[in-house]
Amino acid sequence: MRIVWVGLFLLVSGVFSVFLLREQKPEKPLTPLQLGRKLVEGGSCRGCHQLGSGYRAPRLEGLLGKERKFIDGSKLLADEAYLLESLLKPRERIVYGYSGTMPSFAGVYSEKEREAIVLYLAQLKDL
Repeated sequence: MRIVWVGLFLLVSGVFSVFLLREQKPEKPLTPLQLGRKLVEGGSCRGCHQLGSGYRAPRLEGLLGKERKFIDGSKLLADEAYLLESLLKPRERIVYGYSGTMPSFAGVYSEKEREAIVLYLAQLKDL
């Protein structure tokens, strides 16, 4: 009798699961800005680039348009091209005061994802 109840339970729960899955509406695709936010805030970026802190890595907030100073003495105004370069070749230009431990994200994020990250970073305001 117990086996019958277990079997009945599994059958009902399976049918119910199929019903729930069928009733779920497909998720809307994320806009590029939403995708960028998801990748930065939910990915590995915030492990070092902490919100409002420059302790482990340079702050991301208010970065676009600011002058960056590098350990080789050079300077650059941060723009979208610099942000993309930093994702692909982070050791190419190491910000003064930091050790250059950021890994390359070449092969990790697609071109679309990298562009979404840059779009999100471009709109972050300084705290």
